[in-house]
Amino acid sequence: MKKAFCMLWLLFGFGHLVLAAEPDFSGTWAMLHENGILHGKSVAIEAPNADYGMIITHTGDRLVVESQCVKCGNPVREYIIDGKERNMPNKENLVTPYSAKWDGQALIIKKGVSGATPFGPVTLTERQVWALSDDKQVLTIASSSTSASGEMTTMQVYKRLQ
Repeated sequence: MKKAFCMLWLLFGFGHLVLAAEPDFSGTWAMLHENGILHGKSVAIEAPNADYGMIITHTGDRLVVESQCVKCGNPVREYIIDGKERNMPNKENLVTPYSAKWDGQALIIKKGVSGATPFGPVTLTERQVWALSDDKQVLTIASSSTSASGEMTTMQVYKRLQ
C-alpha cells in the first residue's frame, strides 16, 4: 500500500510540474492575419513590402524576437521575463521601458515609448498578451495600445513553421 501511494504521488506530483511549465515560444512563425479596432471601427492593418514573420529563441527567462520584415530591416527585440521594468535599446533615441512576466500560461509584455521625433513628441503605451494554442502550433498576440491618436487593439495570429 505504501509503495502504491508513493508511485501515485510521483506520477501526480511530477505530472503537475510538467503541466505548470511555461510555454516555449521558440521557432519560426508566419503571420496568418492581423486585425485592429481603431476608435471603435474594425480596420485591416497593412504594411506594403512586409514579410510578416518572426524567429523566436526562448531560453529560460530570455525571449529574443527577430522580426522578418523587409521594410523594417529585420529588427531584433530581447525581453527578460522577470516582471522587472527595463529599458530596451533602440536606434531612434527614444526611451522604451518594458516589463515581461507570466500570468499562468500567458506571457504579458508591457511596453512604453516616449521621446522626441521629427514629427514632435511621442508617447505610447502597449500591453501584449502572448498565448500558444493547446497543440503549440498557433501563437496569438493580443495587443492594446494608447497614444495621442487614441486607443487601438490588434490581434496577431502566427502559425509555427518549425
